[in-house]
Amino acid sequence: IFSRMVLRHACSAALLLANLTFIGAHCRGLDRAALIKLYEALGGDNWTRNDNWNTTMGTSEENKASDPCDPKKRWYGVGFIDPCEKYLDDIVGSGPQTEYLARLRGSGQGCFAGRITSLNLRRNNLRGNFSVVRELGDLSNLTYLDLSWNEIEGQVPTEIGQINNVQVINLAHNKISGAMPSELGTINSGGPPFATGCSNDDPCPVGAQLKLYDLNLGNNQFGGSIPMQLGGLVHLRNLDLTRNNLTGSVPIELGSLSRLQVLYLRQNQISGSLPSGLFQNMTELRYVMLQENSLAGGVPTQVGALKNLNSLFAYSNQLNESLPDELGDMTNAREIRLQDNLIPGTIPATIEKLKNLRYLDLYNNNMHGDVPAGIASLTNLKVLYLQNEHLAPVRNHFCRMRLANARCLFSSGQNPPVNLDCGLKSCIVNGAEEI
Repeated sequence: IFSRMVLRHACSAALLLANLTFIGAHCRGLDRAALIKLYEALGGDNWTRNDNWNTTMGTSEENKASDPCDPKKRWYGVGFIDPCEKYLDDIVGSGPQTEYLARLRGSGQGCFAGRITSLNLRRNNLRGNFSVVRELGDLSNLTYLDLSWNEIEGQVPTEIGQINNVQVINLAHNKISGAMPSELGTINSGGPPFATGCSNDDPCPVGAQLKLYDLNLGNNQFGGSIPMQLGGLVHLRNLDLTRNNLTGSVPIELGSLSRLQVLYLRQNQISGSLPSGLFQNMTELRYVMLQENSLAGGVPTQVGALKNLNSLFAYSNQLNESLPDELGDMTNAREIRLQDNLIPGTIPATIEKLKNLRYLDLYNNNMHGDVPAGIASLTNLKVLYLQNEHLAPVRNHFCRMRLANARCLFSSGQNPPVNLDCGLKSCIVNGAEEI
């Protein structure tokens, strides 16, 4: 009896091991189906690289071996976690999901089917209608999605909002059109956490739900307004909507993105005034690019809260309010470019507090009065453009004083005297370059 019991348990264990090995060798069905749909919709046969993307759902040994979660025959650009083998694809190298996924390598005692965790097909000649890839929302463990620099058309499928664990979405440099789906704002808001491979009976940690921190939709053909729902992506650090056809105003809800470091809204058709409270809680901002839109109003006084800001670009708009004194509180600022607007009033004397400033461009506005003498104390300043019709003449010493980190810039064919006491790299005042 004892021998039969041992044999029965041994057989059960062997059968369990065989089942686990089989499961771990293959992707979850929904994941594989989503990749197949992507391949078919975006011209997979003509991709630059489509290594091992055998999408035939057959039963032959060849087709069985062609599985996205097979570490011995990887599908190009596909990363995954195989809980049985504790395998982590390194297709993204030190990508944003790697640190978290690496902790999963030895955790867990049971297995699910393999899960797709990253999809990197940038610059791979993807062409077709993106909107039909609705199965994209089934990739519940996807943390990294990069389809940038292709020829993808159509709209973003609304099902993208179901990818609950994605951390990076890069769809830049395509031909994607239509409105940005409001469902983008629901990413990370629900659904299952990241699957670690542990079964419900295993005494191992349950994966935390990962959060989107990089959203790049720049250089496409998106129209309509910026969805206010993007304000719900409170873990975002990078938001890039550069060079689309976006209209309407900047939604105040973006002010909830307190972790944001990069805000690129440049080269659109955005209009209206910047909301007065937009920057109040965005204290981590480092780069704000708003240039080449149709923005009116003024620079919000809350810019004074941006102690970490490196660059503020809002040139080529229709800003028509005086610059706030709080501009001088951006003590880390290195570049301020506000040229080609309708800004009235005087240059704030508080500019002199910007000791790290290297580039100041207020060219072609409606400013008047004296140039603050304190600008002469900005020893890191290399470029100064101040030409405005009604500004008072600027004394030559602004451009000729000795500045330790500056060098002179001369027009073609012009040779400076060897003893010239140069100051700024470039100093444009009242229409002429001072040297």
